[in-house]
Amino acid sequence: MTEKRKPRSDDVPLFDPDDWAVLNDLRRALQQAEEQAANAEALKSTTIGDLPDVDGARAAYDEALDAAIERAETVTLEDIGFGRWTDLVAKHPPRPGHEGDRENGYNVLTFPRALLGFNDGKRRTIAAPLFGSDEERADYVEDLNAADAEALFFKAMQLNRMQAADPFAVAR
Repeated sequence: MTEKRKPRSDDVPLFDPDDWAVLNDLRRALQQAEEQAANAEALKSTTIGDLPDVDGARAAYDEALDAAIERAETVTLEDIGFGRWTDLVAKHPPRPGHEGDRENGYNVLTFPRALLGFNDGKRRTIAAPLFGSDEERADYVEDLNAADAEALFFKAMQLNRMQAADPFAVAR
């Protein structure tokens, strides 16, 4: 008898909104410093004292990111398996005449919520945090803001639809 395959999984950090604002500001400052340094290097016209502190900007961003990750809620997602996947997609067919549905192969309004809330007792899309009931799981999904829901949905799609990396590709 073959051994049961372990589901693919990945963690998605859901950052605090205040952390997003700080990270965006620091990322913007880092990008600016990198662009200024690249321009100064290309022009060879800036003295050493005038170069932006790219290392300092990178360190500030990395430090803020590490702190934000510590505070973030981590959601662990798993693939649901091919049979469950195809059954779930079949329950959410594209709406006639809806271009977005046709392009994606599923109803774009109902399928994301169904995928994130999926739990058949054997497999579930959201593996952590744990929920005491399907109602708690559905409430959790409903209470996500749109950006967090999209981040989780895209990662769930990736886990279910994307090919695993080939560990031998470099050797070929």
